[in-house]
Parts: sequence; C-alpha cells; structure tokens
Amino acid sequence: MQLFFILISFTFQAHLVNTNAELTSAITNSTSGTTITLAKGTWTNVQISIQKTGTASNLIILKAQTAGSVFFQGNSYIKIGGEYVYIEGVVFQNPSGLTVSSSTITPVITFKASTECKNCKVTNVNIDSYNGTSSQSTSTFKWILLYGEYNEISYCSFLGKYGLGSIINDNRDTSTPHYSKIHHNYFGGRTPVIEVNVLNDQDAIGIGNSATSLLPSYTEVYDNYFYNFSGEIEVISNKSRNNKYYYNSFRDYQGCLKLRHVDNCEVFNNFFIANNKLFSGGIWIIGENHNAYNNYIEGVNSKKI
Repeated sequence: MQLFFILISFTFQAHLVNTNAELTSAITNSTSGTTITLAKGTWTNVQISIQKTGTASNLIILKAQTAGSVFFQGNSYIKIGGEYVYIEGVVFQNPSGLTVSSSTITPVITFKASTECKNCKVTNVNIDSYNGTSSQSTSTFKWILLYGEYNEISYCSFLGKYGLGSIINDNRDTSTPHYSKIHHNYFGGRTPVIEVNVLNDQDAIGIGNSATSLLPSYTEVYDNYFYNFSGEIEVISNKSRNNKYYYNSFRDYQGCLKLRHVDNCEVFNNFFIANNKLFSGGIWIIGENHNAYNNYIEGVNSKKI
C-alpha cells in the first residue's frame, strides 16, 4: 500500500494591537490572510481606512479581542474598500466631535475607501446611541453606508438612533446590482426628530434611490428584529427592483415596509405586530409584479399623531 500526503499551505498573520498607531501600522502592512485583533478596552478617535484585497480562503479580518469588549468612542469611524475584508465585534458609543461636511456627518461605517467593497462583511458590531449633538439632529448621519457587491451586514445591534439618516443605507449610485445581504440584526429604540414623519430620512434600512429605482439590486433582508422603532412613515424604504424581505419581525413600531415606485420584489413570512401604535402599517406596495404572501399583520393603526 502506498500512502500519499498532500501538504496544503496558506498565509496567516495575526497581530494584537493596543494603540491607534499600532493599528494603523498593522493595516498598512496587512495582506491576504491577516487578522488584526484589537486589545480589550476603550479606543478614542479611531479613524480606520482599509483598502485591501483578501480572498475567500484568506480573509483580512479586523476584530475585537473579545466581542463586545472593544469600545470605539469620540470621533471614530471605519471605511473599508477592496475585497474580503471583515469587521467583527466592536462597539461604537459615546460620540463627540464628529466630522461634519456641510450638513452631513461622516458615517460610522462606509463600505468604500478609495474603491467600493466586494464580498466584505460587518458582523457582531454594536452601534449604541452614536448620534450627533442635539443641534445636529437635522444633519444627515447615516450609520452604515453600503456600496459595492456581495456585501453582508449581520448579527449587529443598532440602538438609540436619533437624528436624520438611515441606520443602513444602500446608496445604489450605480446601475450594478448589489446582491447585499442584511440579516439577523436588531434595530431598537429609534426616536423621531420632532414627531413621527415630520421629517424624512429616518428609516432603519433604505435600499436604492429614486434615480436607480427601476434597476435591480437583488438584495435580501431577512431575520431582522425591529422593536420600539419610530422615525418616519417607512421603517424599510425599498427603491430598487428584485429584492426580497422575509422572516423579519416588527413590534411596537411606527411606520411600514414600503415598496416605492419599483417592481419585482418579494415580501413573505414577516411579522408586523404594532400594538395599536399610531401611524403604524404593514406593507405599502407601489409598482408591478410584486409578491407579498404569508405575512402576519396585527394591531396596526395608520392614524397620524
């Protein structure tokens, strides 16, 4: 009997960093297969820009030493570009001195550095009441700005959003389908500026824009939980074609899931339990060739406050 042994080699580099300077150096020197681990504790004014290319088998990962033990505060944000870059386990809290350009605040996480992302992921990240000051409540502050293709946002918590700007916004500034996946996230405790639906742009998730609304995105939004959420008439604003929304739960909320001047979307197996909250609805459908089925809707009250 002859035995044959195959030796498989792969690249893996692990770096534990303790300061912003060490983090910047580790990012600069990272290559396919690099994992950068952030030491436990509070990090202030962390401004990360990663423009790197990994592979499906050799990711580039930036993660907390222990999920939920690394706290970004002050004026902190992350910009990721390239391919197969993953962000994991960090918490954004206690903001101050946020970067403002005109009436727009730099997003917390942007799926674009010098180029857009492809096959990138943000997972197990918590953004907790990371808002501008009260005087900035009408400035546009999108917590996550999504560009590129085949990206994923999963197992994250988004708590206490206040002020204008979607929590997750897929900008859809090109005609290229995005194939994004947004799943297993918690959206809780958003409060409106002034009153519900007085000002626009206070949704949880916005997919597309009016200029690209008749182009397909093939985005899937599933297994998310929206609780005690109030902002405007739309909890989810769909402005692109061929998207799917399924197994999401909405409870004690104001607003609805709205398909806006688009076609060919599916909405199925979702739960809407409004508990008679004013200005609450289920599914608002505009356009053609949509399929909405097997959804449960209870206790909605579309009366405006």
